[in-house]
Amino acid sequence: MITDAQARGAASREWLDRIRLSRPDSEGRVLISTAAGPVARVPGLIGGILHAVKRDPVAESRLIGARCGVTAEQVEAALGAVAAMPAVADAPARLRWVQFRAPFTVQFTFFDPSRVIRPDGLLCRLVRVRGFWPVVIVLDLVGAAVVAMHWALSTSPLHSGISIAGYGWLMVGMLASMFAHEFGHAVVLTAYGGRSPRMGFMLFYLAPAFFCDVRDNWSIAREKRVRVALAGVAAQGVIAAVTGAVAFLVPREAGVALATVAFFNVAYWAINLIPFVKLDGYVALAGYLDRPNLRDSSIAAFRARASRMLLGGPRVDDGITRRWVAFGAVCFLFPSVLVIGVLLALSMNLSALGTAGDGVILLAIGILVVWTATRGWSGLKSSWSAGLSRWRAVASWSAIGAAVAAIALLLPLPVNAIAGVYVRDGQAQLATLSVTHVGELAGTEVTVHEPGMVLGRRIGVATVTGGFAPCEIPLSAAFPVSGSPYRLDGWCAPLDAAVVRAVSETRDDAGAVVLRLGTRAPVQWVAEIWGAAFTS
Repeated sequence: MITDAQARGAASREWLDRIRLSRPDSEGRVLISTAAGPVARVPGLIGGILHAVKRDPVAESRLIGARCGVTAEQVEAALGAVAAMPAVADAPARLRWVQFRAPFTVQFTFFDPSRVIRPDGLLCRLVRVRGFWPVVIVLDLVGAAVVAMHWALSTSPLHSGISIAGYGWLMVGMLASMFAHEFGHAVVLTAYGGRSPRMGFMLFYLAPAFFCDVRDNWSIAREKRVRVALAGVAAQGVIAAVTGAVAFLVPREAGVALATVAFFNVAYWAINLIPFVKLDGYVALAGYLDRPNLRDSSIAAFRARASRMLLGGPRVDDGITRRWVAFGAVCFLFPSVLVIGVLLALSMNLSALGTAGDGVILLAIGILVVWTATRGWSGLKSSWSAGLSRWRAVASWSAIGAAVAAIALLLPLPVNAIAGVYVRDGQAQLATLSVTHVGELAGTEVTVHEPGMVLGRRIGVATVTGGFAPCEIPLSAAFPVSGSPYRLDGWCAPLDAAVVRAVSETRDDAGAVVLRLGTRAPVQWVAEIWGAAFTS
């Protein structure tokens, strides 16, 4: 029978259901995690108390203390200290199926991989084989080398278009690769004794991707954490090696899809190793250093020092060295740089699509502006209510606002657009679906490349000899599509005869051009896109 005192004790310990405890590490410490991620690593004595209470949540503090060699008061003090942690007090019992992760990630949970991955299953047993990882490393290197060959060889299927139906298979291959990446994390974590409770789809800095919850990674040994963190890129390296090699052996249409999948996997692999955002490279670094909150603590240290310099805040002795403060500064700034890079890439690839492309770009810019304004307003309110000098706060935030305005008005951003080239009635034509951003190009030299999923070798240089006029463009001149009879309404400008023969000899009778349109200040660039979206 459970006594009334035990029932009251159980009720007061309901927060224990919201935390997960790791096994003690080599120094006896225990990591506390919630559904949102790791919270703190506590000494072995406190970890032992928490483990004892988790095993018997209705036990009186006196009995728990006797088992752990401490007093009842010490048990209550330890429980009270952990329960008071904001990350524990505010933690949900389980994550909702839709989650927003600051600064630019939305996650949609689809299923629990622990229901299909068994520790004694074939994949998990294979991961534990002694020679498994050396073989994977060799295959990853082969994958990178094969993709480099595709990039360098002008005859590679990577530098060709693909049929409309082929795009469907290409999308399947890319999605399967991303799923394999995340599933690889779950398999390796399970093989080493952990558990992955959820997988799903997410928008990561505006880009579609899958995700896998590996917070249980902190319950396993350090070197195994690194393997779990890098399991995804390892899986994609193997996929790149297989698809890239087979692409040379199969018919051209299938080869284009396979070569593009190989290129995508290596690019995804390289981006995932960036350690300044919460991608695999960062998770591996934090796991190797045994610092669960490395990025957050480094950013907090940078912000504390920046606040002290700008607002006159108190000196903080947090034990963070200058090296990690610098790391925190890069982590703090890098998301903005990443999003700006994504916006410029979107602009280059979508601006030629007219109003629809401009709308997508404006939506992405709007999200960035709202997020920046929200963060700025939050920082302003915090500094205003922190008891610091009001005049210094006003002066500092005014200086920050002036710096942001100067960047918006003066920072030169490179503006590019992609256009096509085709031959009509013996005359080479520069073709685009929209001329709003392109402007007048008469007299401009353009470099023409072989079209493809990735631009191929240079096939010539031509000069634009006239202005744009309405025309019908072959689909292959607007997109890397082969074998399509469709034509689109667009705009064409005549080129001189220098590339007529070279373009006519390409597989799809088309070429591709990256138009270098100079630089624009951010405000000017956004104004042009706004005007194009609402005047075209």
